[in-house]
Amino acid sequence: MNVFVSYRRDDSSYVTDRIYDTLVRYCDADRVFRDIDSIKAGSDFRSRLSDAIQQCDLVLAVIGARWSTFTDANGHRRLDDPDDFVRIELETALDRQIPIIPLLIENVRMPAADELPDSLADLPSKQGVVLRRDPDFEHDISRLIEILQQYGLNASDSSSTDSLGFGELGL
Repeated sequence: MNVFVSYRRDDSSYVTDRIYDTLVRYCDADRVFRDIDSIKAGSDFRSRLSDAIQQCDLVLAVIGARWSTFTDANGHRRLDDPDDFVRIELETALDRQIPIIPLLIENVRMPAADELPDSLADLPSKQGVVLRRDPDFEHDISRLIEILQQYGLNASDSSSTDSLGFGELGL
């Protein structure tokens, strides 16, 4: 199973780092795609993103407080731009009917369908998972790992749940 992590750097890179680090400790790093870790310097960024989203089995959509409201240098909402990478990633996943799990950071609410481009109107119907700051993060990320296991994500042979800090949680 391959997992694609979709996020806005300006909105949620701090928590995306923790999500990614946890996932790659749990399973093989080559099964988790995040742009800054999975695209080599000098590679065609757009091509690599397109390939990764086409090959993934599940998308984690990291949604922070400003995910849907970020603007470009001209003051236009980025999500309204058909060339916005986050929009393209999620449109592709919706078109391919790839499961999308919205990760709602710190109890942010899911954007309503009428707040999104028509091509993303189905996103709010996807069941989300809340990820909170410490001291609740470990509990919430453990729950996410359990959900991903239901989709078929398995631990790598070299990982152990104790090294993830999940031993007492029964993972």
